[in-house]
Amino acid sequence: MDERRRALAATAQMVTAPNAARCVAQFKPSNVAMLMEILRHFGDSPDFVTPTLEILLAVASAAADSDGATSTNGNHGATNVFVAATPADVLKAMSDVALLVGNMRGGDFWCRYNTVSLLTKLHKGDPAGFGAKLLATPNGVADLVDVLNDASNGGALRDEGLLLFMELTGPQGNDEVKTILAFENCFESLFTIIHDEGGPIGGSVIARDCLSIVQNMIRANKNTQKFFREMGCARELTKLLQTDFHAALATSGGPGPSSPSSSLVPDAQSMEIMRAVVDTIRIVLEGADSNGDGGDARTVLTQCGVPAALGAYVFATLPSLRTDDGGAAEVEALRTLARCVAGCKAASDTIKSATVRRHGADSSTMWVALLGALTDSNADRQAASARLLYAVVASSGTDAAQLLVRGLAPRPGAGTSCGQLLGPYLFATRKPTPATHNIACLVTAACITSSSGLADQVVTTAWDGDVA
Repeated sequence: MDERRRALAATAQMVTAPNAARCVAQFKPSNVAMLMEILRHFGDSPDFVTPTLEILLAVASAAADSDGATSTNGNHGATNVFVAATPADVLKAMSDVALLVGNMRGGDFWCRYNTVSLLTKLHKGDPAGFGAKLLATPNGVADLVDVLNDASNGGALRDEGLLLFMELTGPQGNDEVKTILAFENCFESLFTIIHDEGGPIGGSVIARDCLSIVQNMIRANKNTQKFFREMGCARELTKLLQTDFHAALATSGGPGPSSPSSSLVPDAQSMEIMRAVVDTIRIVLEGADSNGDGGDARTVLTQCGVPAALGAYVFATLPSLRTDDGGAAEVEALRTLARCVAGCKAASDTIKSATVRRHGADSSTMWVALLGALTDSNADRQAASARLLYAVVASSGTDAAQLLVRGLAPRPGAGTSCGQLLGPYLFATRKPTPATHNIACLVTAACITSSSGLADQVVTTAWDGDVA
C-alpha cells in the first residue's frame, strides 16, 4: 500500500511538472483504466484519491486540448499528443461519470475541486455522451448543483463549478440536463451567487457568468422557460434592474457625482451585467412567443414588476450614467420594454401610469418616451421610443391615446402634457425633420385608430403657430 501511495505521488508530480508533456504522452487507455480502478476501490482515502485525480486531470487536459479529440469539434489541425492512443480513446477510458460524481460526495476540497475540473474536460471531449451518463447517475445533477452552493475557500469550488455549468448549459449541452438543473433549484442558486457578488455593482465576472448560465438554461427550452415563469424568477431580474448606482457609489466612498442629477461613470463590466439582465428578459419573451405562451409570460413579468423596473431603468437610471456605447444599452432596453408591453394591457397600463425621476423632478413615463421619440438625435433610440409608444397605445387603448393627445394646445407652448409636446411637431415647423414629423403623425394616427372620438379633437384643433 505504501509503495502504491509513493508511486501515485511521484507520478502526480511528474505529470504536473512544467515540462510534463513527454510523460503525459505515454499514457494509454489501459493506464487510465487502472487509475479509475484506484478511485473505485480507494475512494475514501485522500492519499490515493488526490494524486489519482491530479494525474487524470493532467491527462484529460492534454486530451481535451488536442484537436480531433472527438468527431464533433470540426477542427483537426493539431498533432495528437499521445504516442499510442487517440485523445478520444483516452477520454473515453476515464468517462465513468457516475464513479466521479459519487467519489465527489463527501470528499475533501481538493477531491471535489479536481473532480469538477475533470468533469468539465470530459464534457468538452464528448458532450452527448457525458450528458447521457450524467442523466443515468442517481442524483448526479443534484450533486453538481450542490457545488454552486459551496462558498468555502473563497468560493473557489463554486467558481470552478460555474465553468462546468457553462459547458453543461452551452449549445452542445443536453436539454434534459438543463431541465433537471431547473428543478434542482439551479436558478435560485445562480441568483443567490449574483446577489452575493454585489449584483451589477463592482462588475463581478462571476455575476456575469451566472446570468449567461441562466440564459443558456432558458434559451430554446420550453420546460425551463415555464419553470422560470412559474417560480417567479423574474423578481430577481427586477431587483437587478432596481440597482441604485448613485447610492452604491456613495456608500463605497468612490468618486460620486457632484449632485443627484450629475452623470455617473459606471464600471464597464457593471454595464455589461445590466445589459445581460435586459437580454435575459428578451430571451424569456422570445421563447414564450415562439411557444405560444407570450400572454402568460407577459402577465408573469408584470406581476414580478419587470415592466415598471425596466421603464425606470431606461428612462431614469441609464440617462444618469455616462457610457461610451453610443446609446446601444438604451436602444436594447427600449426595444425589450416595447416587446414586454405588446399585447399585454396590464403591462401597458403600468407604463402609462408610471412616473420616473429625472433632473430632480417626477415626469410621466409616456411624456419622457414621447420626448425621446420627437427630439432624440440618436435615430435608433428615437425609433425605439416610438415603438414603445405604439405598443402602449395598441395594448392600453383609449386611455393611453387620450393621454398622448391631452392638451394638444391651440398655440405653441412649453407645457408638461403630452399633447403640448406633440402639437408643435405635428402642426408646425419646430425642428422639422422627416423622421420627427413622421413619428408625430404616426403617434397621432395610432391614437385616433384606438379611439374614434379623438379624431374630432385632433382635426378641429385650432393652431396659432407656424403651420408646416
